[in-house]
Amino acid sequence: MPFLAAEFAVGKAWTAASFHTPAHVWNDYLANPRVAPLAGHPRLTAVGSGYPVIDNGRCVGGLGISGGSYEQDQQAAEEALAALGFELPARWPPDPARTVRPHSQRGRTGRSARVSPENQVEQL
Repeated sequence: MPFLAAEFAVGKAWTAASFHTPAHVWNDYLANPRVAPLAGHPRLTAVGSGYPVIDNGRCVGGLGISGGSYEQDQQAAEEALAALGFELPARWPPDPARTVRPHSQRGRTGRSARVSPENQVEQL
């Protein structure tokens, strides 16, 4: 069990940091047929307690907690971010119209993408 919990924690942190979005919101995103193929990505972990670590408006990493119940993992992640001086946004899940910048879209162009209320990704 500890190895599996560690693997899930890494996956949650990777998901949150890669997309600057909490891991648990991916359940809703994956319901969209246009986004659903990402469910096959080996590291995408669409369960709770994975959060992006945001410092001065920049994603500087991800935090993933695993090993307890869903509620315990969520609480531990939120308390860890608070203890480290990072705040959770007032609204989780975030407004789907906010801008997200996955690693795959942050290359040389510096472009970002916006997720519409219908969960459709639009290049900016």
